Amino acid sequence: MLSVPLTMMQPAEAAGTFVPLSGNQVQITFTSANDPGPSSWTFVLTGANVVGGMCPSGGTLAVGVGGNPSEAQCSFGAATVSGSGTLVLDVPYSCTATITDWTSSPAAGTIQEPPITCTTDQTTTTTVPATTTTTLPPTTTTTLGPCNCLSLVVSVSAKTVTISHLSSSSSSSSVTRVQFRVSWTLTCSQGLGHCSARVITKSPSGESTSIFRTPPVSSGGGHNAHVTTGHVQPGIGLTCSGPCSATTTGSFYVRSQSKSSIAGKTLAYVFFTTCSGQQHSQTIQLVFKTDQKLDLKKSTVGTGKKG
Repeated sequence: MLSVPLTMMQPAEAAGTFVPLSGNQVQITFTSANDPGPSSWTFVLTGANVVGGMCPSGGTLAVGVGGNPSEAQCSFGAATVSGSGTLVLDVPYSCTATITDWTSSPAAGTIQEPPITCTTDQTTTTTVPATTTTTLPPTTTTTLGPCNCLSLVVSVSAKTVTISHLSSSSSSSSVTRVQFRVSWTLTCSQGLGHCSARVITKSPSGESTSIFRTPPVSSGGGHNAHVTTGHVQPGIGLTCSGPCSATTTGSFYVRSQSKSSIAGKTLAYVFFTTCSGQQHSQTIQLVFKTDQKLDLKKSTVGTGKKG
């Protein structure tokens, strides 16, 4: 079920089309004439779940919005009225289906737009008089297929690992927090469009782990230090910057918290990556000494070990 706060009684004035691509991808071209322009778009598919993708420039993709795995949302820091993005699905999407779409802005609220329908390339045929004969030399046309993900590798630099201990002013309990930056390298094949991949992480035993696209910032001290600004991600969708047949790099941040001491413990972070429909796991282990400092000799920081 689509999770929207309130539907405003305002005429829908948007137009959108989509084209199914190979690799279970759907490319959506969307334009809204509502005033003011929407600060977020929400798309709901039928019979398919969204596992990743790319929003138009400046947009941040969220999947599984409101607990619905078939729903995706592109959010913008500033109003955006048009653009083209790509969603990666768990199954191919039929051109006979439609995509339900909503726009949302602080001024106009949430508005349901007309359904987005499939569009296909059209061929125009011109008939010439029978008395005109044109002979053209044979031509060879090479058509490139879609750009695909060849490999996705994650790595961690020991310099980015930080350990902090937080205490609460209302109780004697304390929390140990481990945070680090994860670098990723996405290699794409030659082809059309943009290739994409996805990565999620599994928490070490006894830890509470979150993923952030940007460095999370904690405000205040004491018990207020537990308050974090930053958008927690269920998983990170990655897209090559183009052109295809290239390598794109980037990073995201992982934070885990435990109410128990990490002295002498080994925290194993398992990163599950999806690339061209193939799933792999890469494990990075952080080993801590009895003084709760990182043991560089025993830790497997650097490139994740594939499973």
